[in-house]
Amino acid sequence: MDASPCSQQSLDAGEPLYGTAAAEIERWLLLEHDGQWHREALATESIPDEVRAHLAAWLQRTRGARFQLIRDDRAEPLAFPRRLFIVTSREGQTRVRRLVAASWQDILACDLDRLADGPAPVSDDASAAEPPIAELTGPLVLVCTHGRRDVCCARAGVPVFRELARDFGRDHPGRIWQTTHLGGHRFAATLVLLPHAYTYGRLDVNAARRVVRGYLAGRLTDLDRLRGRSCYPADVQYAEYWVRENAGRVHLESLQLKRHEAEHGKSEVTFWDGQSDDLHELTVVVDETSELASTSCGEPPKPVRRHRIESYRKVHGATRDFRAPGSDGAGGRGV
Repeated sequence: MDASPCSQQSLDAGEPLYGTAAAEIERWLLLEHDGQWHREALATESIPDEVRAHLAAWLQRTRGARFQLIRDDRAEPLAFPRRLFIVTSREGQTRVRRLVAASWQDILACDLDRLADGPAPVSDDASAAEPPIAELTGPLVLVCTHGRRDVCCARAGVPVFRELARDFGRDHPGRIWQTTHLGGHRFAATLVLLPHAYTYGRLDVNAARRVVRGYLAGRLTDLDRLRGRSCYPADVQYAEYWVRENAGRVHLESLQLKRHEAEHGKSEVTFWDGQSDDLHELTVVVDETSELASTSCGEPPKPVRRHRIESYRKVHGATRDFRAPGSDGAGGRGV
């Protein structure tokens, strides 16, 4: 077994980042909590049992939901109030809802379905005291620092978090967070940009600054470090990266997924390009290579998998009717 850190093994094997973000996640349940995080976030013993059961029940009945513990850079122990977020990260439907809880009882009493999908609460106002429930207009940035899950996350993630908190914390308070396992610690430092849920990996401090600045401005930067958008399956994540990189589409809302069909290790993926009104039609395949790397420190190495584009076609002007009810957008010509 290779004794090198998993992040080094991944680099040595030339493992690609694209298509490695947590897949098909449409909801993020985030709880502000310090202290010792358990290896599995929801098993953290310092959260009361009844609170964990309440959160677990919502996660179990909610499609594509993921739980994260978060904390900021404060030195003193966290008591109350503390924040609970539900983030919706579907394509075309993104929002951040926040509860400021004065006690564990407030979290137990919270109707999580209503918080996630009910009528919009009062708008966030940075100049006023925090209302108990609000819909936020700005993003959340979560940097994995979960050293109990994998040492690479603490080693690479903590410096990135500290610098981002220092650089952006004053102008964007309550937006930069440390978090538990995001998946893919071999790609540390890794972060996720919410609510769009674009995940990045192998970040150093300078790259992380560019990524956050870009997101605040509504665009994606450093595509060579992009792992994928978590509302998509892995093959669609890779296809989106490929189109963005090759068509130069960096605006957050440039592309919309119109088709995804997968069978026998091959996927047909179509994106609509809102800038050009083109369709990008791709066939994606997955190859298992002979290169080996551990997915986590101390685990046996596994074959590295790679996505590739088997075929690509751009169709001009095929989607003018996509926005009309009942249209399938057919009728374009391929090039």
